[in-house]
Amino acid sequence: MPEIEELSVGGSVKIRGPVKFGRIDVSGAIRIEGDAEGNELRISGAGSIKGNLKTKSIKVSGSMKIDGNLKSDEIEISGSASISGTVEGKEIEISGAIKAKEISASIIDISGKARVEEIKAEEIHIHRKSEIHGTVVGKRVIIDRNAEVERVIGDDVKIGRYAYVEYVEGKHVVVEGGAEVDILKYVKKADISEKAEVGKVEKIENLSRT
Repeated sequence: MPEIEELSVGGSVKIRGPVKFGRIDVSGAIRIEGDAEGNELRISGAGSIKGNLKTKSIKVSGSMKIDGNLKSDEIEISGSASISGTVEGKEIEISGAIKAKEISASIIDISGKARVEEIKAEEIHIHRKSEIHGTVVGKRVIIDRNAEVERVIGDDVKIGRYAYVEYVEGKHVVVEGGAEVDILKYVKKADISEKAEVGKVEKIENLSRT
């Protein structure tokens, strides 16, 4: 297995994997044919991995494509990332765009676009004007104003002003003025502003997901 201590890519490079690395910094283009494992990966250009990626830290301000799974303690995406499999981390921050099968972490912060079957974390904060296509599952979910989310399931869910959620299911749900919810299901309490638009409200015994 090739081992790379430190690599800076300004042009175009192709590496046959599997590969281990300390730090890779890419302002040009890199393509790894196979799995990659290392400490730190920075992509401000273009990156492609034909396999799984495991790192301690990854930052993508350019574009990244991974044909397998991504596992990293810290994930920061301000550019665009497409992952064929799952994304697993401790803290994930997305201010660009991400497409993946599943995303799971302790804390997830999104102020961009995500197209994912499921996003799961203890705490999930979806910032203003973000768009989430898929199901969000968390203990505490905050959706800021003007954000759009397909489905939300959580213990404590707060939907901000002028946000739009197709389906929400929570133990305690707060819907602020101007927000729009098609279907709302709650276990304990639903605080709905008089200025919110909610299509259907239903009390349920338990959440369908935990």
